[in-house]
Amino acid sequence: MIEVVLDQHQGLFIRPQVKQVLAYLRDSDFPTYLKELEGFLTNSKIRFHIRLLIMNQLAFLQNPTNEEWQIVKQLLEKDDNFKKHFIDGIQSEKWLRYLISNGFLQTFLQSGDEKLINLIIWKLRILITPHAKTVIDFLQQFPNIDKKDEHVSYILDGLDHWEDERAIRLFQSHLPTIKSCDHLYYTHFLERILKFNPKVVFEMFFDDLNEKTNAIKSAGDFD
Repeated sequence: MIEVVLDQHQGLFIRPQVKQVLAYLRDSDFPTYLKELEGFLTNSKIRFHIRLLIMNQLAFLQNPTNEEWQIVKQLLEKDDNFKKHFIDGIQSEKWLRYLISNGFLQTFLQSGDEKLINLIIWKLRILITPHAKTVIDFLQQFPNIDKKDEHVSYILDGLDHWEDERAIRLFQSHLPTIKSCDHLYYTHFLERILKFNPKVVFEMFFDDLNEKTNAIKSAGDFD
């Protein structure tokens, strides 16, 4: 199929056909699909809008295979453009696990590339509710990078369901950072945790109350 595309204008009209044929080949002739997939993603003569379409189609897969991962892995290692567009597009937990278990997410976060780092943080914030266990597992081993506490707090702020005790412990361990932002930010966390673990919220409320009371007493001692 790639030869046919190269012989054409490669305008926008060809995008639906490319997408449909690749989807068909994936179900009916997987070896040919892999060959075409790699060809489209690595051939510099394929126009970018077509490659972007295929990157997104690949990133949207809910059940990627090890063979597809091998193609993605090679591109992640050498193609910065692919790296950012692929991470931007992923929705499935399986792709996320591939990135984590093979050390890519950790390496990218330590790269010093602010745009890439911010993209990963934003993506983890989006994925933490649908794939809470995997993201929380990763947050527990989050690399020691600049603004680590702010990044972890921002990702946790995307969590809607707080059943996992580990998420609450992460929240508690980042309280100084969360409280330093503004009161509404802190309150927003407590409101969501309250639905799943009211005991923790009540304990924190009284801790805050005692802290403020002690601060007032200390101030009074100097009068």
